[in-house]
Amino acid sequence: MTKQRTCLERGRKTSVRLDQINLESEAGTARPGPLIKEHVKDLVRTKKNVGELDPVLLWKNPDNPEAKYIILDGRHRVAAYRTSKQTQKIPAEVLERPFREALLISGQRHTNSSLALTSQERADFAWRLVWEDFDYSKKEISQASGVSTRQVAYMRKRLKEIENTDYDITGSWWRDKQEQTVTEDKPMLADAQRRQQVDEMAKVIRDLFDRRGNPLPFWNNELVAEATAQALGEQKLRMIYEYSFGGLDDEEDEWGDLPVRSYPDEDPHAGPEEDTEIDF
Repeated sequence: MTKQRTCLERGRKTSVRLDQINLESEAGTARPGPLIKEHVKDLVRTKKNVGELDPVLLWKNPDNPEAKYIILDGRHRVAAYRTSKQTQKIPAEVLERPFREALLISGQRHTNSSLALTSQERADFAWRLVWEDFDYSKKEISQASGVSTRQVAYMRKRLKEIENTDYDITGSWWRDKQEQTVTEDKPMLADAQRRQQVDEMAKVIRDLFDRRGNPLPFWNNELVAEATAQALGEQKLRMIYEYSFGGLDDEEDEWGDLPVRSYPDEDPHAGPEEDTEIDF
């Protein structure tokens, strides 16, 4: 009987120089984007204390032996070595197999790692496996990303809808699953602009919920939750939940029987001159 490979299969143990690694490419990682600086600092401290970090997982193109290694798992560890001005070789596992298989293993490693993917990162990775032309099965995508096969099926359905339009896939499941309406007065933000606005809005929200010097009982989580629900309304709450936790199984009826308390547009207990609406 032929032994079937699994996503947890190990690579060849070796050591490599940093200049042998393609430090710019994010093609092999399930967590692209900016590195988490605090995690890099923690790894630098760990390296200083123990001398070596866990091996990074690299992909070697079997059809192009001269090409540099691609990082599958361990971008933060590589950054920690670079920060430490590492001049010697670093420990690594090297996979030499079709990229199609290597990408699944990258997802599995991130799902099981100490710095596991967030729900949104898992959804984005699963979405990538759907829209990139690797012909993965639903089970393969589910195992590699940690999302349900039901959600994978919904992603495939969404991809077919997009294929009949001129919409350009962004790679963000949260954005690509929505019906995007871009107009002249509401253009789609560039990533840098979007990041800046998110950071500014987050600061406003943090300041609003800051307990220090605030006469309102923001230490009471139940009151905070109820006040937030009343201020934002059901639609925004659903969007926040969906973004933060992957949106259950992303079906049209994804909220199903989940109880969501509804609130009137106006506070029935407020006096006639009191304005209870908070505009975010």
